[in-house]
Amino acid sequence: MEGIQKIKMSSHTILTMGANANRQTMSILYGDKIAKTIKNKKEYFPGDELHNPTDYNLLDRLPFMKYIKRQCDLTLFEGETLEALYRYREVSNRIAILCSASPETPCEGFKNAPYSQEGRICSVSALYAIMSDTKLESFYLWNREHRDGGNYPPHAVFLPNVPFYPEGTEKEFECNIISISPPVSSDDPQVLENFKNHLRMIFAVARDNRIDTLLLSPYGLEPPCLWPPETIVDVLMQEPPKYEKFLKNLVFIIPKHEKAGYSKFVAKFRSYGFHI
Repeated sequence: MEGIQKIKMSSHTILTMGANANRQTMSILYGDKIAKTIKNKKEYFPGDELHNPTDYNLLDRLPFMKYIKRQCDLTLFEGETLEALYRYREVSNRIAILCSASPETPCEGFKNAPYSQEGRICSVSALYAIMSDTKLESFYLWNREHRDGGNYPPHAVFLPNVPFYPEGTEKEFECNIISISPPVSSDDPQVLENFKNHLRMIFAVARDNRIDTLLLSPYGLEPPCLWPPETIVDVLMQEPPKYEKFLKNLVFIIPKHEKAGYSKFVAKFRSYGFHI
């Protein structure tokens, strides 16, 4: 116990340590919680039936824009994933954050690109310890077997109650994570349809797990994906997922780097009638 207390006092060390040291430390601090998350994880594949047919038909008759404005608060958040998480995590106990996952190896972004969205989440949570567990090997194996060039079919894993050990004055907490690998931007209609299916799966997974506050962060906006803001908004508005009715809050996180195009997002959402 004394050793654990010493580790808990050094959050900066955890933030800057390498991947293997992070996994070992998180396993010491949160071994039981990590095991519980792994036990209760849910994996989702293309074609999984995750909607209620009656809800599906009802929403087919409702324009997404009018529906979401009446039922769900849509927020554009310019900043980083963790900033948004710290701000919104107390809004609901049914919150989930989207992680743009490395497709073929556990949290590759953490090991090779620590300032990526996935890398930043790993640096303050037990995500790497969870995703590198042998019980998650099948997630990456399936992606490798179904790779099509640089893209992958929609394939997600829902991780409940992932322990977070945040920086600064933030208290330890737990948060649900939806982990999925976004397709790379392309003019190919098949790739665009794949991107739409990824977004549909994200909403379906959230609904399946009774999530009411979804931090959509920053999906398709990091290299090498970099989907145009206009395309992302059009997908949300014109190809609506059929699962919005359960959401109370949808927070779309847009990184501050120029290629993310925050002003373009604002302009495009306004063209659909949102007052942002």
